[in-house]
Amino acid sequence: MLVIGALGERIDFTWDWPASGWLLALALGPQVIGWMMIGYALPRLPAAETATIVLLQPALTMVWGSIIFDERPSALQIAGAVIVLAGVAMVAASGGGSGDRPAVEGT
Repeated sequence: MLVIGALGERIDFTWDWPASGWLLALALGPQVIGWMMIGYALPRLPAAETATIVLLQPALTMVWGSIIFDERPSALQIAGAVIVLAGVAMVAASGGGSGDRPAVEGT
């Protein structure tokens, strides 16, 4: 891969403030704040509900990318999303985890 990369276009790795600002915004917004919210909610939600939310995240990301950025998912991506959604629907229909209690009392 390095040889192929070296033969191609020259890549500019110089840092500039606009690019650094966008990288910082991407790191803090979706990653740090998002995972802090998930980490806060995990012990307070039933296990089945938490698993459903976490499993839906990648499938919904594909849908949002298609709607917002006009991306076209591949057949393999669509098949994977359908499998995930079918699994979530099967668990929801079976009532799995309906008796679960939050791990943290008083929530």
